[in-house]
Amino acid sequence: MTSWLSQLAPPPLPSWTATAIVLAVALAVFVPTYALFGSGATIAASGGFALGAFTVASVGLRGGWQVLAFGSVAALLPLAFPAPLFSTIVAVTLALLAGVELVRTGTRCMVMAIFAALAVQVGAAMSGGPWMGATFLAGVAAGAVALRLAGLSAIVPAMREPPVVGAAMAVFLIVGLTISIALVLTLQGPRSYWIALLFVTRALLPLQAQRGAAIRFGKGAGLGVLLAVALELMALPTWVRLSVALFAGAIGMRYTIHPLPISSAAFSAAILLGAAATLREAIYRAEAIAIVVGLVLFLVFAMDRIWTRLATLFPDQRMG
Repeated sequence: MTSWLSQLAPPPLPSWTATAIVLAVALAVFVPTYALFGSGATIAASGGFALGAFTVASVGLRGGWQVLAFGSVAALLPLAFPAPLFSTIVAVTLALLAGVELVRTGTRCMVMAIFAALAVQVGAAMSGGPWMGATFLAGVAAGAVALRLAGLSAIVPAMREPPVVGAAMAVFLIVGLTISIALVLTLQGPRSYWIALLFVTRALLPLQAQRGAAIRFGKGAGLGVLLAVALELMALPTWVRLSVALFAGAIGMRYTIHPLPISSAAFSAAILLGAAATLREAIYRAEAIAIVVGLVLFLVFAMDRIWTRLATLFPDQRMG
């Protein structure tokens, strides 16, 4: 059985009213978090918001509270046990559970739990502090409530996959995360985590769609970087720059669940404009995008070879 993205039309776009509700709730958390605790805590809160919002969009609030509880604990555990080995064990466990989830329920909430865990690690690396867990949990609650208020519960169709596909997704995540984190450790610095964060978002799509989606993502995100750089060179007043960033974030949020490059373009522009990024930071993000696209294409090529081999070993399993 194939995934909904490769077989069905994507879900309808949320209304601008629903988008505004989600954006307003997000800002109600992010703005005071940034003012009180800084950028690191805000990144942790954004990871929590993504986990809460995606889970409710996938399974609803009533069906997703257990997933949210487990995902939150998994994301926060590395703060209590900061050893790299422990963080690696958590990431591998979540990747394996992502494959199991794909087979049992057809959803991808554990993939977003990995994203949330990485966001917490980025926040801790940037600023740390005892409030990191609290801001993350506030983000989780805000994301779940925002989607509920906007009437966007359980809008992402679930589609169960055969065990072979679940195993392939787990391998894709584990190998990709291993390479991404190795690059992060080599390049060092909190911003190098962009590579791992961007890679994990690619796993929200089925493996069958990865090649085309990665290329579209690269084009869209690269366009967003160019747009942000062009606007930064214009030396816009702060209020104008932040207004453009907010509008770009709203567009990116509205198109998140659709395989359109406008989402990656809008989010790239919003992130760089909102952070008043320098040209050097914009170039670094462009490099991270190129690395992730290359990594995904490499893994897809390797998985295609494995896919063919598995098809011969398990001829009765439909491979998607």
